[in-house]
Amino acid sequence: MLCIGLLLGWYGPVWLDMTRQNDGPAVSLAAPPDMLTATFGFCHSGGGINCIVDGDTFWFQGTKYRIADIDTPETHGPRCPAEAALGAQATRRLHSLMNAGAFSLERGERDTDRYGR
Repeated sequence: MLCIGLLLGWYGPVWLDMTRQNDGPAVSLAAPPDMLTATFGFCHSGGGINCIVDGDTFWFQGTKYRIADIDTPETHGPRCPAEAALGAQATRRLHSLMNAGAFSLERGERDTDRYGR
C-alpha cells in the first residue's frame, strides 16, 4: 500500500493533467488490446524464457524487460531483512499479475532509466 500511495502522490497530479484536454473533462487513456500470454516461473539469475526476476524485472520469450518508472525493493543484495521481505513480496505480486491473463508490452519514452538500466 505504501508503494501505491507513493506512486499516486508522485505521479497522480501529472497523470491527471495528462488526461485533461483544454481544462475539459478527463478523458480515457485507452491501452492497446491485451494480446500476449505466457506462464511465468521465477528466475533469480541469468537469462530466462518466461520468468520473473524481481518485482520490476521479467524475461519474456528470451528478452529481459524492466517495468518503466517502477523501482521495487532489492531481492539480490538487499540492504536489510525488511528490504528482502518487501522485495520478495513485490516479486510474488509481479508473478501473480503476469500469470493473471493476457497482457501487452509498450516501449517507454526512453531506453534506459535514471540508473542506466
